[in-house]
Amino acid sequence: MAGHEGLARSAWGCSASGWANGRTAACTSRSSPPSPTAASACSTSPATWDAFQNLAADHTGDVAERQERLHRALDLVRGRPFSGIYARRYSWSEDIVQEIITAVVRVAGELADLRLRESDGRGALWAATRGLRVAREAEQLWRQRFRAHALLGEERELEAAIRSMEAMLLDLGYAMEAETSDTLRLLQMAKR
Repeated sequence: MAGHEGLARSAWGCSASGWANGRTAACTSRSSPPSPTAASACSTSPATWDAFQNLAADHTGDVAERQERLHRALDLVRGRPFSGIYARRYSWSEDIVQEIITAVVRVAGELADLRLRESDGRGALWAATRGLRVAREAEQLWRQRFRAHALLGEERELEAAIRSMEAMLLDLGYAMEAETSDTLRLLQMAKR
């Protein structure tokens, strides 16, 4: 991934890891004037994609240490990478974006699962929500969010989350995954 970092620096004079912090810096393009929205992809923060990968990497240690590392990795995430960038102008970034999204969803899903196993609904909800900031279409994370709300006894929040996911699916023209339907059915049965 280090090559992607250099590619981003040469294209914008900034870091591909701009997704890691809400603060932005002005980006300068060497090939054309900067896009007003391109700045959202660049960051002055020292938090980098490499730091995320290091924290998320498998390391030997206990479950608590693993959870802490995953939490710290997700704490770097503020939103979808390269958001606000005119897609056609920076089409070269799509592979980078997909790699980052896949990694964030994997880490968020793993942490949410670990928290749910420990009956930590708040921790699971935090992890799933953090991942959904990057990939709102990730139904795995929606299912974990639903389970966390149910675990916490938050029926109104669960219903609101279900409606949000259904609206997102409709907006994107996606059908609900069978596993999501099964999860919703099981949660309904558990309420009875």
